[in-house]
Amino acid sequence: WWSASALVQRYQTLSGDEPYRKLPELRLNANRAGMAGGTTWALESQYTDFEHPEKTRYVNGSRLVLYPQVSLPIERSGYFIIPKLGLHYTKYRLDDPYIAGGRTSITRSVPIFSIDSGLIFERETSLFGNAYQQTLEPRVFYVKAPDRKQDDIPVFDTARYDFSFAQMFSESAYSGSDRVADADQITVALSSRLIDPRNGAERLRVAVGQRHYFSDQRVALPGEPLRIDRRTDFLAALSGRVTATTTLSSAWQYNPRDSQTERFNFGVGWQPEYAKAINLNYRWTRGVLRDIDVSAQWPLGGRWYGVGRVTRSIRENRVTEAIAGIEYDGGCWVFRTVAHRFATTTDRVTQSLFLQLELNGLASIGSNPVGLLKRSVSGYGKINEPGSGRIFGTD
Repeated sequence: WWSASALVQRYQTLSGDEPYRKLPELRLNANRAGMAGGTTWALESQYTDFEHPEKTRYVNGSRLVLYPQVSLPIERSGYFIIPKLGLHYTKYRLDDPYIAGGRTSITRSVPIFSIDSGLIFERETSLFGNAYQQTLEPRVFYVKAPDRKQDDIPVFDTARYDFSFAQMFSESAYSGSDRVADADQITVALSSRLIDPRNGAERLRVAVGQRHYFSDQRVALPGEPLRIDRRTDFLAALSGRVTATTTLSSAWQYNPRDSQTERFNFGVGWQPEYAKAINLNYRWTRGVLRDIDVSAQWPLGGRWYGVGRVTRSIRENRVTEAIAGIEYDGGCWVFRTVAHRFATTTDRVTQSLFLQLELNGLASIGSNPVGLLKRSVSGYGKINEPGSGRIFGTD
């Protein structure tokens, strides 16, 4: 019911700016259900030393975060209600004041209350001659957190989350702990699923949702405009496995204030067998993005496999990312070589070449491209993955 970790981290972004180094970051998290009165107790704690080489532009220091929480889950077959109360405590020790007249020792305590609730309705239905179990699942999520002055707290590793369904059901609008958002908001969503009663597989999911605010935003990152609207954009999503080998996914973000679409994504994937996948995706964001993406993994013959991805910006009329690789399965070993080209700015690209020899179950030599391939090619299958044949019914 608990876990601990230690991390030392230093990396550079593709744009060239170096983020803060974590030297080190220590975490201790705990989650224990079945406590007194049916409550669940949880703790998120973290201690981090932040260091940046450009000391004239960035302030260095340490941050301690303690977030104890208690919740009372009430879950039944047709509904759930989960009230939760927590206290987000943060303590900073800075080498220099963050702003003129600022402090080198800063503490902040923010109580956070939330209640997550939902209903689950089910019925039997049929579609195209097939029997399904259909659900209708309304969900309501409320969060309350007071405003705390945070302008004299530096930003070590915090950014605003992208707006999505996952973020709408999150307590905070920010990653990291340098800003704890004030909140008095409610998220209302409705989803419906088609479930195959023979095996429990989810064939189709449709979801819509929107967040409503009862107060104006007061906590923000430096340079971030404060929100004054009382409701967010409208989100809708559709996804599912329409056949045994074909998947569809689509997402839509609609701005009701200006009556216009802000974002739209659509994707289709075909995976007839393990290590055989073809994907096509289209992404559009108003004034920012319009691109088409094709990725695939396929046997080339013998023991050779090809894998690749091409992302072309229709708006800029150029290829923004390209991946090309080949893999060879030698039975007890695998060889991979992958070339990666990625546009970092309008006139700059970064290029890399991966070469790896992997001895099954022992070790590997060279740079590992598997993480890149799994992130970039949906359905990518590691050709020497143990047990893959048993799962997908191949040799």
